[in-house]
Amino acid sequence: MATQKQKPLNCSPDLQFLLLVLIVVSSSLATSSSASTEAEVEALLNWKSSLSLLSSWVGDNSSTCNWVGISCNNCGSINHINLTGSGLRGTLHTLSFSTFPNLISLNLSHNAFFGTIPPSLGNLSSLEILDLSQNNINGSIPDEFAMLGNLSTFSFQKNQISGQIPQEMYKLSSLSVIDISINNITGSIPASIGNLSNLIVLDLHQNALSGSIPSSIGNLTRLKVLYLMDNQLSGAIPNEVGKLKFLTDLGLANNKLNGTIPLEINNLVYLKNLWLSNNSLSGSIPGDVCSGGLLEIFTAHNNQLTGPIPRSLRNCTSLTRLRLERNQLSGNISEELGIYPKLNYIDLSYNRLYGELSENWGKCQNLQSLRLSSNRISGRIPHLEGSELRTCT
Repeated sequence: MATQKQKPLNCSPDLQFLLLVLIVVSSSLATSSSASTEAEVEALLNWKSSLSLLSSWVGDNSSTCNWVGISCNNCGSINHINLTGSGLRGTLHTLSFSTFPNLISLNLSHNAFFGTIPPSLGNLSSLEILDLSQNNINGSIPDEFAMLGNLSTFSFQKNQISGQIPQEMYKLSSLSVIDISINNITGSIPASIGNLSNLIVLDLHQNALSGSIPSSIGNLTRLKVLYLMDNQLSGAIPNEVGKLKFLTDLGLANNKLNGTIPLEINNLVYLKNLWLSNNSLSGSIPGDVCSGGLLEIFTAHNNQLTGPIPRSLRNCTSLTRLRLERNQLSGNISEELGIYPKLNYIDLSYNRLYGELSENWGKCQNLQSLRLSSNRISGRIPHLEGSELRTCT
């Protein structure tokens, strides 16, 4: 049987043109990727020369993706830099940020970087995670950060950052974590904070923020952690806090807040930690503050609170720490409190409580500190069998 010759493939002019375009584009992409990678390597090596560390960063662009703290995408372009806790000392100004168009995360936390934040950091258009926490960085947050449209996590915790948070940053709707705690941030919290509807963590504690807490905070309905303690905030706690239905941690202690504790706090059924101490809050404690049965830490000492200890705390067996000292709370202590198997610290001193201590205290086996002085409590101290009690006043 004769072998039949295969006919040559006849391509139409359109098909030929399409194939040519694909070849040219593929070649162009390969060249572009190679050039981009070479530029990234050069930028890293230039930066390294100012840090006098990172001895493993040697070689050409073929080995870059194996360098300590460096990860690359499928095209060989750097997309993650993680040098946390690497003992680095220097500034960020010698790193050419515009050279990294595909960088998704930059983690330089727990080092000794100093100096100001380069505005060129705003050129990292693909950046989603930026962590510069626990360094010695000073100066203000550049306005150019508003260009980081994909940013989801922003952590500058424990530096020396000063000035105000740029207003344009409140338009970065992709943000889910903001941690600028333990710095020197000034100014007020603007109403535009409510635009950040994807926020899960907002930590601004231990700064110099002033003014009131805006009611728009209630728009942050995905929020789980809100830390505003250790500032100079004034005014009332907005009722809209009660809209934060997923909140587990609420820290407002050590401010200048006044007015009453909003009843809407009763709506926070996932609340585990509530810090309200060292303000000028008045009125009574909301009756269902432990309505979710998850509350572990509740501090509201050094305020002007009145009325009884709420009955919801009687059944709040999740409590580990309760501090209500130095208020004007009243009521019969033998009726107000229950059995707390996890409680290790309680301070109700300097109030107007009366009555005798219940035998239920003997069932608080983890109790280490019981402080009840300067009340009108009578009777004997119950036998605390099996407890680790170290302080009883």
